[in-house]
Amino acid sequence: MMTLTTTPQLLSPDTVRVFWDVGLKRNGILDLTLGLNTQESELVAELCAMRYLLLERQVFNRKPSSGKGIKLRVSTGAIRKLMLGKSTKREALPYAQFLGSCMAGAEFEVQRNMDFKASADDPQANIESLYIDPAVYGTPHLAFDTPAIGQIFVTVHAVQQYVERNISGELTRPLSSLVRRLQHPGLCLRPIPEKVLRHKAHKYGSSSNIEAWGHTTSCFTYLFLVDGAKRTLVTVFRRMG
Repeated sequence: MMTLTTTPQLLSPDTVRVFWDVGLKRNGILDLTLGLNTQESELVAELCAMRYLLLERQVFNRKPSSGKGIKLRVSTGAIRKLMLGKSTKREALPYAQFLGSCMAGAEFEVQRNMDFKASADDPQANIESLYIDPAVYGTPHLAFDTPAIGQIFVTVHAVQQYVERNISGELTRPLSSLVRRLQHPGLCLRPIPEKVLRHKAHKYGSSSNIEAWGHTTSCFTYLFLVDGAKRTLVTVFRRMG
């Protein structure tokens, strides 16, 4: 079981220090500056620190697409409640949505007053500074690199559509399964039927910013919303034509 432990310490209304460790030897301190006004500074900071450590810093040496085999030891039960949609702390909800997509199946343990190996008074302490941009950390869209398309962002809706349209059996790790398909090197642009273009133009205001990707051996087509160099997977459906 891989375990990430985090606990926040409020330094000022918009600055929070988060202590973390993974195992016996890997630990550090994150000083987070929040780019938002919130009454839940410590909670939001702990969530953002978890997202950074899991998905960007990749403290488990990979970007997880499932929480199976992972334990998150946190400072408050509100984090698990947010993941389950049972929390009243609505300000923090956008910052917890990533847990429901890429950390589904993780174990949670609430442990207050934790002792950490890292100390801010230690001149050798591993202290990082991190600015929390709500446009980045407040979105549930997850970034992945693919050989054919480049960097993509995957929405929760796209994962749900993939699960609904899958007919090959129950998916225990739907995000992981979808990402593996998206990382197929043979993916290429595919034509979009006029009916689909009309529907997407009505939904997104234009059809010129829509791309469909797929390959000859796949039964799926992946529809992306394009904004400059950014491609966001918005839905998945069975192969067209």
